[in-house]
Amino acid sequence: MSTIKTMESFGDIGNDVLLEHGLIKINKDDDYPYELRHESHKTILDRVGEISLTAFGFNYAESFQPLVLKETQQEYLNNMRYLNGEVFSKNDAALKNILFCLAASIDKNIRISSQKVGYEYGASLDLIEKIHFQSSMSTASVVYQKFFLSDCFSFI
Repeated sequence: MSTIKTMESFGDIGNDVLLEHGLIKINKDDDYPYELRHESHKTILDRVGEISLTAFGFNYAESFQPLVLKETQQEYLNNMRYLNGEVFSKNDAALKNILFCLAASIDKNIRISSQKVGYEYGASLDLIEKIHFQSSMSTASVVYQKFFLSDCFSFI
């Protein structure tokens, strides 16, 4: 839905793209196929350039930010006293708790937004050693959407 809403912010170009894909009126309660997102991204990329997908990425991140922030903020508050403490092992544990909460929340939101796709998408965070992490994400995206994804998920 956020991609569809973002198309509106491109004014006449965005409206033209939506019309080209048969969308005259946007219904916020409808599910739109990821193929439409791909086609919309490609059309805007071709017409406007890479900056357009950067805008999409930020807008998408903002669309689920309140949910992610709420959960992560609570985990931060639960661990705050350990972050600045004198016991380094508790510092590390607190950081891990917060980052794993963030990753789990992002994963949950990706899964919710792609539940009707027929394929399992999501995000994960793995501990490599001590405080070194590796994040991964799978979505219904194609290579030209790299600008969208790099800005959307640059914080994990």
